[in-house]
Amino acid sequence: MVPKPEPKVEPKPVLPSKADLALKEKQEQERRKQEQAERERKDQEAKAVAKREAEKKQKDEQRVAEARERQAREAEALKAQAERERVATQRAAADTAKAKLDADYKRRIQAKIRGNVNLPPDIPGNPEAIFEVVQLPTGEILDAQLRKSSGVRAYDEALHRAILRSSPLPQPESPDLFQRNLVLRFRPLD
Repeated sequence: MVPKPEPKVEPKPVLPSKADLALKEKQEQERRKQEQAERERKDQEAKAVAKREAEKKQKDEQRVAEARERQAREAEALKAQAERERVATQRAAADTAKAKLDADYKRRIQAKIRGNVNLPPDIPGNPEAIFEVVQLPTGEILDAQLRKSSGVRAYDEALHRAILRSSPLPQPESPDLFQRNLVLRFRPLD
């Protein structure tokens, strides 16, 4: 006898129980919460990265602005220094020119006075006599005082007479060079 094949019984689909469904639902909720937490964490990280980049960009911009401001201050300082140097150079040139004109003015006065000096004979060496001369703006001599003697009385007296005879003294080329009190130095061999 041939055994009869047993009829195939299809198993009944197993329907999940309420407990299984609740567990699945709970797991699904957990998974969604984890995904939501992961998305929020990634959003926070992205915001933090964006914030750091924005702060870095702001700091870079601030450094650039400070560098530009520093360069502007340095450029301004260089301009100011160049201007001070230019003014100092002009002032030095003007002072030099004025000193040259002043020296020329005094040389003309000394030359006129020397022309009126009668040198005494036998002056030893080349002694220096210094006189202070007070004059009017017209060049007229008001007073001549010996400030330092040459040591040769005859030479000092000859210079004093020559100074008084030289009135009026030559006028300066520029009125601002006029000096009421002049200090003049004389040596017989100059």
